[in-house]
Amino acid sequence: MEQKQYKATALFEVSFNANGSNFLVVYGQHINGYYCCIPNWKIGCEMAEPADTFYNYEKLCGAGLNKNDAKAIAEMIKTVGAEKEQGIRNYGRIQFEKDLVECLTVAEGVKDDGNKYELAITSESANGELRSAPVVKFKNRTFILHWEDMVALASKAGLFDESESAYKALLRKGVTL
Repeated sequence: MEQKQYKATALFEVSFNANGSNFLVVYGQHINGYYCCIPNWKIGCEMAEPADTFYNYEKLCGAGLNKNDAKAIAEMIKTVGAEKEQGIRNYGRIQFEKDLVECLTVAEGVKDDGNKYELAITSESANGELRSAPVVKFKNRTFILHWEDMVALASKAGLFDESESAYKALLRKGVTL
């Protein structure tokens, strides 16, 4: 049997109450567009982009939800999707040096294969506030990372011991690992 594999991504997961019921909604993107799974209701279906509440409502109704629940879920997907869009940064996309805000180099080096890299920190405007962001420059790409991503990577690499106070402090601040 021939098998093809494609990349699917969960864009967000949200749990909320509406119409006297709880919904755990996993909304993501796959090769054919978007999808929605509601595991605690055993429902899954194709979807449109988050802002298309009419289409998403219709698909949710077709998957077995009543009109009120489908409307509430479609609206929640739109709301959370809009929040996610506002938070999108240039993570993993090519940035040209002329478009990148000023960076302070933290470290630089050369990999075994001869490619140079640079680790830096920058301040970027977010809602009128300046905040720092870690930056990795490699070949012709610049990655602007989220601090939460850095903490998660450090945790996966075993740099945090669960008994350490730094780990507990990060958890208290809402950083999920």
